[in-house]
Amino acid sequence: MEIPPTIPIIQQRPSQFPLWWVVVVNGLVCLLMIQFYWVPRGAQIRPMGCALFVVMLTFVGLVAIPVIVPTLWRRPRMVWPWVALFLALTPFPLAQIILWHAQKVCGFILEP
Repeated sequence: MEIPPTIPIIQQRPSQFPLWWVVVVNGLVCLLMIQFYWVPRGAQIRPMGCALFVVMLTFVGLVAIPVIVPTLWRRPRMVWPWVALFLALTPFPLAQIILWHAQKVCGFILEP
């Protein structure tokens, strides 16, 4: 009796959509925060609308984490899921760093 040939199972590569998702979210945060570099020196500002958009973008970035975790579980040695996980956690700190840097460079005052 002949043994049938074995058919290799082709494994599909995991989607890199979560990586691109968090890259776009971080890019939008950068585009949103770059406006503070044009604030005149000594101006007193209250960026409440900007803060709301940053918080919303932060939650949108966190949506990628449940998509990334199964890929990390199956293939922990892949680099891009770890990068995507790191970038999913950075929109809010990135906005804070850009705002701090713009305040130091331009000299505006944040009102309480």
